[in-house]
Amino acid sequence: MGNNSVVIASTACFLVSTLCGLLRDSGFRVIVTNNDVDLIHNINTVIPHYIFIEHCFKHNNTDNYVKTMIDTYKNLHVVMWTASELSANAMARFFYAGAESFFTLRDKSEKILTIFQRLLMGKKYCPDEVMELLQKEKRIPIFNKELSLRENEILKLINKSDREIAETLFITLKTVDYHKAKMLKKLGMKSKPELAMYATKHKLINDEEVTNEQ
Repeated sequence: MGNNSVVIASTACFLVSTLCGLLRDSGFRVIVTNNDVDLIHNINTVIPHYIFIEHCFKHNNTDNYVKTMIDTYKNLHVVMWTASELSANAMARFFYAGAESFFTLRDKSEKILTIFQRLLMGKKYCPDEVMELLQKEKRIPIFNKELSLRENEILKLINKSDREIAETLFITLKTVDYHKAKMLKKLGMKSKPELAMYATKHKLINDEEVTNEQ
């Protein structure tokens, strides 16, 4: 599972208790902060895997705040959440800024718990209406696309040459190319080195060397 620490950044203290309970039930260690200074302190000392930022934590500038956090802390995963209704365009702004998942406390507890379990496995979540918008815009990955068993097998070997992958899995080079193209589309990436970095980031491979083969 790796580091499962979470920092919740929220000014809506009355909502945090509900979110804390759901996160802890899912196996997360939770730290709560309601101001920027404490948030930065916790990120630097706890080194969380995720931060859950309430959509109005920085008021109307939350999306720019998300981008700054991601640019500053390269290994941090940002999850946005809200207790209110937001339009697809409003939610899409957070994904454009680099957030990886989004949910609302108006969702049923069962759905939220399912999302949290996905996060523990290194998967992302994007509401269907936002996913459709992002797909139309073609600006970021479509996060709800699942990799197949074969694609995951190839991804674990992605730091090797295509020929080595084919020989290891007893498949043809054409089959490797086919699955690699599908993975790139599903993950919104453009090259094999990006797949290698993705696999390393999600601890699918230990070798940080990225092949130069495109």
